[in-house]
Amino acid sequence: MTEGSQEAFHVLRVVRWATLALLAAIACITLLASFREWRYAGESTRRDLAVLTDALTAAASEYLVNSHANLARFAGHLSPLVSHKPSAPGLHAELDSFLLANSRISGVLLLDKTGRVLACTGMVPPETRAEVARTPLTTLPPGRYALGHVQSDPDTRQWLLPVRYVLRDADGRIQAELAALMPVDDWFHPFTDVVMSEQTTIGLVSELGVRHGSWATTDVGIHYTPTPPEVTEESAAAAELARGGQSAIVYLHVRNRLVAAKRLDSSGLVVYVSEPATMLWYHWWLREWPILLIALIAAILVLGSARLVVWRESLNRTRRLAAAREDALTRLPNRTAFLEQLTERLRALPNPRQLAVYALDLDSFLLISEGLGAEIANECIKTVAARMRDCMPSERLLARLWGDRFAVLAPVADETEALALAAEGLACIAQPMDAAGHQLRLTASIGVHVVSEAATSAEAVLGHAEASMYAAHKKGGNNSVLFERHFGEATHRQARLMLAFEHALQHAEFQLHYQPIIELKTGRTTGVEALLRWTESERGNIAPGEFIPVAEDTGWIVPIGRWVLQAACRQAALWRASGYDLKLAVNLSVRQLQEHELPDNIDKILRETGLPASALTLEITETAAMQDFHANAPILHALRQLGVELAIDDFGTQYSSLNYLAQIPTNSVKIDQSFIRKLQTHSDYANITHAILSLCTSLNRTCIAEGIETEQNYATLRNWGCEYAQGFWIARPMDAESMGRWLENGGYPPLRQ
Repeated sequence: MTEGSQEAFHVLRVVRWATLALLAAIACITLLASFREWRYAGESTRRDLAVLTDALTAAASEYLVNSHANLARFAGHLSPLVSHKPSAPGLHAELDSFLLANSRISGVLLLDKTGRVLACTGMVPPETRAEVARTPLTTLPPGRYALGHVQSDPDTRQWLLPVRYVLRDADGRIQAELAALMPVDDWFHPFTDVVMSEQTTIGLVSELGVRHGSWATTDVGIHYTPTPPEVTEESAAAAELARGGQSAIVYLHVRNRLVAAKRLDSSGLVVYVSEPATMLWYHWWLREWPILLIALIAAILVLGSARLVVWRESLNRTRRLAAAREDALTRLPNRTAFLEQLTERLRALPNPRQLAVYALDLDSFLLISEGLGAEIANECIKTVAARMRDCMPSERLLARLWGDRFAVLAPVADETEALALAAEGLACIAQPMDAAGHQLRLTASIGVHVVSEAATSAEAVLGHAEASMYAAHKKGGNNSVLFERHFGEATHRQARLMLAFEHALQHAEFQLHYQPIIELKTGRTTGVEALLRWTESERGNIAPGEFIPVAEDTGWIVPIGRWVLQAACRQAALWRASGYDLKLAVNLSVRQLQEHELPDNIDKILRETGLPASALTLEITETAAMQDFHANAPILHALRQLGVELAIDDFGTQYSSLNYLAQIPTNSVKIDQSFIRKLQTHSDYANITHAILSLCTSLNRTCIAEGIETEQNYATLRNWGCEYAQGFWIARPMDAESMGRWLENGGYPPLRQ
């Protein structure tokens, strides 16, 4: 998993967990609030039932109290008449007069103590008369009213409740019984205009649970509903609740209904109110819907936001994945995408056509990048990419691997066609181009590998093409080379080195070692030569003789050489600041000498590090100095004008020209170690060495012998007048820390201590 995709995965996981946590928090808060409101709704419902039951009970009690008061007054009026045994017409007249004064009473009857009817109004049904007559007077409470059984009046279709009162004389003896028939629907007459739930029921039952009537509520008030005297589940529950002394605050669930009941004092009746249990939900919803709506909106917003974040991250991940397979500069597929396509096409082999893999690298492109700048170099890359894309048919795949490296996939019939396509590509690239006002003409080296059967891996196939490309570079560039098996592992290793240079610079895999240069007369260290070493992360130490020629051929020696100069000058400046008067020697390559900005770059490095120009010696091989001498001479003179000293390295190993030696503004000459090693064994080499020393003396050049590996070499050169020397017998190259300890010990080789 790449770093970008891993980061995207973590972002999505955090978003998901954060969303779940927020939703859980919203759910918990909503549940707590809902539970609180549910409890409040229950308490509110019980409170409402209590208030309504209390009000109805009070109304019924008031009705009964008023009725009793009227009966008591009327009984006091009738008592003298009953004592004198009045006539029946007279008693009927009294009863009619009382009934006329109390319009809400349906009928009145008067009975003697034996239960015989003395008088009655015409509204009293015979069933009621018989029912009242059957009740012994001794069972009625003294001075109080009693309630009989509800009776149905077939004429008025009303339910009538006898309210009975006993007449007594002055001595308290029973004289007669007075019964007034009260319409049951008048009991709650004050509440007929009260608006309640349509499913709320008001009932009147006896203590034994016999229902005497019920009132159904509508949207316009309370309406009495005639019901036969019967025991129902609801009425029985109400009677049980009243017998237990419960108030209306306590309710029972009966068939999913809430029942509240309260007993009428001394009446033997119970008033109850019931409503569906769903009213709890109704009351709860009335209070809870704003919270639920807010929670719903919050959940929608949270889920929507999370979905938006996930969608955007998914879109960004898709874009990143696409960008990970696309070169940002040219919009071509990059190395990853190219290898994926190559893998798929390799799986399709064998097929009627073979597959040609091309690796293309621009010749001397680093000179353009370093000399003209990155902006112009990028314009050149984009121009080359556009040209190659226009020249290629659709069945071919063009990709930019990195830097100035391109790759192409193309179906071909044979190797001849593959080389012909490479020639077309070279011709396409070689056309002149204009880059920010600079007229340029680029060339390229192309490696070709034709695959006719399934290969081990796409990386291996591309590696063969890159090895062929490296061989094309070795041939001088601007040509193509077909892969051959005899390129061998060395060619592959060189190709891999080219790919590793950039990584080495970025990850500090290059190090500098320093070899002391001593004065032969005194044995004192007067200078050090900076030598480049490379410890590759995967392959370990790589010999300079292996990677430096590759860096020279590919142009990587230019940025590598710049890093060497910066690091070496910085270290030399530190040593000089510590009191060591040392000269620093650094090697320059042919490619570096071809840089017109070389003097300016060195001047900038000297100013940045604080190293005096006179303390820096640039070593140039004979090959570098003599190759294109007329172009290199101005750069060498410019370096001398900076105050930097120049030295000819490996003198005598090439076709030296004494004329050029006289013209090159050098300060010193280094005798190649191939002469020094054979100083005692070959007289010719001894004579040549002696002649070089004499020549240097004649030309006023300082002479440095390198490669001293024995005490005899050391003694011979000192006797011949050689001024300076270096070699393993004196000291091997060492890192900066070890070199610091060497200087602290006096800077003398072990022989001289």
